[in-house]
Amino acid sequence: MSGFDLAKKERLFWRKPKMFRREYELLLDGKPLAWLRQRGWFPVQADVFEHPEAEPVLCVTRRGLWRQTVHVKTLDMRLPHAYPAALSWRGELTLLLDNGRSYRFRPANFWHTHWELRDETGRLCLTFRRNGWGFGGEIWLEDLSLPPDELRFLIYVAWNVVIMKMDDQAAAAAG
Repeated sequence: MSGFDLAKKERLFWRKPKMFRREYELLLDGKPLAWLRQRGWFPVQADVFEHPEAEPVLCVTRRGLWRQTVHVKTLDMRLPHAYPAALSWRGELTLLLDNGRSYRFRPANFWHTHWELRDETGRLCLTFRRNGWGFGGEIWLEDLSLPPDELRFLIYVAWNVVIMKMDDQAAAAAG
């Protein structure tokens, strides 16, 4: 998200541009900001890129079958680092960052189409809504007082969790 002023925007969009590819785009005013590319199946991994031909800035891996853990590997040193976090079957995740802050990400409705990220005080930081077909959605930036690199990091990780849980729902429906 470097090169874009997020302090003046309150909504981002994400989409899956090609149906049979495991790739998503994050957009601001119709311009791509980041790409998320999934690879592997067990464990599921996703790389986040801020330029299509550049190296990834973040790699998120989900490990485990019954007790799942999300491992976030920061590849851009401007972004914070997070400790491995347990991912509940509902998609709840508590991220503990190396700077001592923690954030809780959870679904806000039964159908898992609306998600919230809150800080340790309960203040709402991000809201995610995916569309009914699962090919995209919106991200509202609720707390613009967060440091820009930390905000980017939280958007990327939470965006990835929404997509992982969306894939889980699709697999369950197909089964």
